[in-house]
Amino acid sequence: MQRRCTFARTSKIGVRRPRLMARVLLIFSIIGLLMPDPLFAADEGAFTEEVAGKIAAALPGAQVTVTGALAVSIIYPDRPEGEVHVIRLNRIWDFCSRNARECPRVVSEFVENNVASSPEELLSAQRERLMAVVRPTRYAQHVREGYAQAGLDAAAEFIAGDLWLLCVQDAEAGTRMIHSKDLAALGLSREEAIALAKKNLARHLPPMRASAEITPNGAFGSVDGDGYYGASRLLLHDQWPELARGFKGRLVVAVPDQDRIFFADSGNPVAMRTLEKAAQEAARTSERPISSVRLVWTPDGWREWQR
Repeated sequence: MQRRCTFARTSKIGVRRPRLMARVLLIFSIIGLLMPDPLFAADEGAFTEEVAGKIAAALPGAQVTVTGALAVSIIYPDRPEGEVHVIRLNRIWDFCSRNARECPRVVSEFVENNVASSPEELLSAQRERLMAVVRPTRYAQHVREGYAQAGLDAAAEFIAGDLWLLCVQDAEAGTRMIHSKDLAALGLSREEAIALAKKNLARHLPPMRASAEITPNGAFGSVDGDGYYGASRLLLHDQWPELARGFKGRLVVAVPDQDRIFFADSGNPVAMRTLEKAAQEAARTSERPISSVRLVWTPDGWREWQR
């Protein structure tokens, strides 16, 4: 009896083990399918470093530098001295964050088709591709000093507080800063180029009201969802008064990061406290912070808000 019992147990275990192993393998296979590729599903900083490495490998003679989260600068060996091209990875990051398993293929295609080939649409300034971005003083100073060392002037303009406007060339592969040689080639003064960049920006972005989320009492709201050019809405000066209808005080804004702008009625204490809290939290969690300064709208332009 004891032998038969032992034999029976061994037999049952022997039958179940393949089934158990099959189930375990199936579970791990499913987990493998659900988990994103670890190489391309990291944070923005790691993703930028990874793509920069691929760009450097594809361009052995170029100087490739990570200048920030989702930003890579390239100095091509066959271009004029001092010509720096900034590649923005926002669009490809957005895709990869939603499609991790397709990311390696898409990144390879991006590097091969848009970067390694030195696309003319990025390298040669074109009027219809001029755009304007808002960046902090520290960033603008870095760009201006870099160009100055090469004998070039960046197409930039002070806004207010610690914010600057930078004129860029927009292309599918990314963006690069516009400088004095570009302006000469386009036959534009700095002021004319900036005015054209603002006009192109207004045409590119959806209407202000379509992107704004406003509280029921109308005293506080945000404008976001415009990605790389989100903070650039600040430059569309004439569109802002429509959001301030019914305000008891003045229109005050915060630009905590690249993606959004908060606004509030200075005559509503609750709205102003909400703005401060929202802006501080956005700046704390953002990988692309811009400014802690508050600005107030005036007919002549933005001014720093004195609390």
